[in-house]
Amino acid sequence: MSGTAAPAIDAPLRGAPLVVLVLSVAVGLSHILLGPNFVLDDWFNVNEGVFGGVFGATAPELVISRPGSAIAYGLSFGVFGAHPLPIVVLASLVNVGVAQLLYQVAKQYVPAQAALAITCLWVVLPNHMSLEIWPSTIMVSMSLLALLPAVYLIGRTATPGIVAPILLALLASALYEGTVPMAGLLMLVVPKIRFGKVNLPLVIGGALTQGALTLWIFTHLHSSKAANDFISLGAVIDGLYGEAVIARPAAVPAALGFLIGFLVLIVIAGRNRVFEPPQKLVLAGFVVVVTSLLPFLRYFYSPIGPGDRVNYLASIGGAMTIVGLGWACWSQQHIDVRKLVVAIGAIMLVFVISARVEQTRAWNRAGDDGIAIINEIERRGFTADTHVVLGPSPTFYRNVAPFLDPSNVRGAMGVVFNDVSATGTIVYSEEDFLSYPADQRLDLRELLPRD
Repeated sequence: MSGTAAPAIDAPLRGAPLVVLVLSVAVGLSHILLGPNFVLDDWFNVNEGVFGGVFGATAPELVISRPGSAIAYGLSFGVFGAHPLPIVVLASLVNVGVAQLLYQVAKQYVPAQAALAITCLWVVLPNHMSLEIWPSTIMVSMSLLALLPAVYLIGRTATPGIVAPILLALLASALYEGTVPMAGLLMLVVPKIRFGKVNLPLVIGGALTQGALTLWIFTHLHSSKAANDFISLGAVIDGLYGEAVIARPAAVPAALGFLIGFLVLIVIAGRNRVFEPPQKLVLAGFVVVVTSLLPFLRYFYSPIGPGDRVNYLASIGGAMTIVGLGWACWSQQHIDVRKLVVAIGAIMLVFVISARVEQTRAWNRAGDDGIAIINEIERRGFTADTHVVLGPSPTFYRNVAPFLDPSNVRGAMGVVFNDVSATGTIVYSEEDFLSYPADQRLDLRELLPRD
């Protein structure tokens, strides 16, 4: 394998921030123009925002276990209440900022062309779409918005001020606890990679602040955040290179192709004992993936729908590995190889966009179904005194549902009837559903027939 990168990869690049801006705005507009609605945990958070206002928009138990959520939900559900559109607009603006920061951080380590490719690929990949369209994940996007400038500041100079990076990293982890391992790793390795030495005051300050926050989180973790099963390797692969990225039926061969490509790339580099920038980028991407998934080893994980929020950092690592593989192939400087890279990239893009469209429709449909359910509840004349029961099971589209947890329904009923004491639930079997009086039940099979 040739170790020489194509000359074009080091050429000056102008207008990249504008390209990133246009692409990230276009992604946000696709959700905004469809008219977003609330789904799942949104209803619980809407209820808290409507009745609690800016300073009471987060459930007390969540503020304790995830302190930064008070900021995220106060600025979204606390300000806008039961109006999903401005919250999704706000989330889109946050994601636009994240994309710009990601490009600037990536450019510190790889040529501008590669940094642009990583950023644009991450923006369009559908494996973390919940960050774009699900208002309840706005604290996750805000965590990235705080972490990336911390990384940029650490990598900008060999003697950075440590207060701003430490505080930004602490804010990022307080907004979403899954950021802790990555924040700690970056404060340790970034100065070493960039300037050849560890910044000891930064490491000590980061260890103290992140360690204290981690101890607090572990000792105050809400029982609902625990999980019994380990995530599967298959789910991780599917989320980064399979169905969560590329539309069926190309998902399986695409995932296998990526894995084979990575293996060949690493084996050849190892045999030659030469790791050039493309190979280093692939390895760095895998480090990002593994580190960012550590907090979710025993956490609910699904590569599709709401569960894809755990890809918020892993998806960056996934994009790094894909770009690194393509860069290594392009560096061969053989015209046929380059034509093949372009052809595969074009085909992939079609399937990526197809997967994104399919998943966008799923979220949109779930939101519309939620409104249909609420309209039916109002049409039937249910009141705040009615314990509304949805069932006999949730209705899913690519793992997205309008209501799934009883807290979703209780939250919605409080908003619908403008009464914080209103209640409701959802059940998961015919037997449980029929155990409730008929005048409390709403059969989702009749209202939302399956395709």
